[in-house]
Amino acid sequence: LVDMRNVVSITDSSVDNVGHSVTFTADGVDSRVDLSSLVSFLDASPSTNDGNWPGLSSLSVANGGTLVTPSLETLSAVIITHGSGALDTGKIKSLTGGQINIQTGGVSYPVLQNIRSTSLSSGHSQNFPVLTSLDGASVYAEKGAVLTFPVVTSYTSTSSSVVQASGSGSAIAFPGLSQITNSAGWYRRLQVKSLNGGLVDMRNVVSITDSSVDNVGHSVTFT
Repeated sequence: LVDMRNVVSITDSSVDNVGHSVTFTADGVDSRVDLSSLVSFLDASPSTNDGNWPGLSSLSVANGGTLVTPSLETLSAVIITHGSGALDTGKIKSLTGGQINIQTGGVSYPVLQNIRSTSLSSGHSQNFPVLTSLDGASVYAEKGAVLTFPVVTSYTSTSSSVVQASGSGSAIAFPGLSQITNSAGWYRRLQVKSLNGGLVDMRNVVSITDSSVDNVGHSVTFT
């Protein structure tokens, strides 16, 4: 047991923070990390001295471990890894600049609204009923997972991003998406990929627009 039940916030330094991270792992049956009061977990930067990206903080469970996080709402530059075990994400509203890796069933993000610049990958079907903002995010569905984003209406690429469904039965659905935009700035590259029988459903998109300024290295590709 790691008992940190009274920690309300974790906040990285806003300066000189290369290579910083705080990680919590519950690995194994009866392994438990108590962060029951934690509301915000904010790492400042993914950068590392050795170039071993990502230099992010993390929450992870595996092999029957338990992370107690019933109050957690806001995260930045944090990796969440759902192996076999329990990690409470019922109140998470925002995870920006990080990763969500779903490797087991029974995971839910019922109030998640914002995953700007986050990488989301899942081998298990998920619905994100109130998620509206995923600008700059990458999304990966595999192993027959169906990922649905019913209320996303627009997507803006802010870096190099990938939307990829790989394997028979795997699908990513954006039933309300109508607009895709490349923002101003170098190397805005959006790749939309259907691999080995995967499906990316953007059937209601009517407009794809590149920035008229500062657009060196921009592209949108469909594979």
